[in-house]
This record gives sequence, C-alpha cells and structure tokens, in this order.
Amino acid sequence: MVRWLQAALLGAVVVLVATACGSARARAVPDVTGNRLDVAEDTLDASGLHYRTAGGGAFGIIVRSNWYVCEQTPPPKKVAKTVVLTVARSCPDLGIYGDSFFDDEDEDCEDDCWEWDS
Repeated sequence: MVRWLQAALLGAVVVLVATACGSARARAVPDVTGNRLDVAEDTLDASGLHYRTAGGGAFGIIVRSNWYVCEQTPPPKKVAKTVVLTVARSCPDLGIYGDSFFDDEDEDCEDDCWEWDS
C-alpha cells in the first residue's frame, strides 16, 4: 500500500513539474522598441512571451526603469517564443537620451539653473 501511494505521489509531482516548466507558445511579438525596460517586460509578460536582456553596462541592470529597449530580436509582428531585448541608458538612433546630465527639461529655472562657464 505504501509503495502504491509513493508511486502515485511521484507521478503527480512529475505531472505538476512537467506542466509548470512548459515553454511559452509562439506568439506575434509586440513592438517594445523605444520603451523603458520595465514597461517592455510588462508588455511581453502580458503577451505570454519569454524574454532576456542583452546589454546593461558594467554593473548590469539594477533599476529597470532607467534602461530603454534600443533593439528587439525578433522584430515586431514576427512569431516567436522568446524575445531578446537589447538595452542601453539611451538610444540616440531612436531619439531617446534617457536621464542625462545635459537634459533641458527645466527651461524655466532661470537663475537657479547650473550652466557651463565658457
């Protein structure tokens, strides 16, 4: 009786592991190029796709919202199970310059702005 119970439990564990470790189904890849990495990951998760990142600098990716997707493989609308996201702090080809010391977002600061001395 004990051996039968052990065999049944082992079979149940094997079935659970096999279904939990299944791979994603191939799906159309959404366009996440130009998105912040955290937003791109959320989009791919919602689409049921696996992903991995390439890039990330010397220290790797610590704060995901500080990185942008400059390129994705495969490109949008192709069918795949996994997407590779190439990330950087800025993507000049896409017009994305990230958080830069040289941003001019705060143009109305007048006397409080720091400027380079010529």
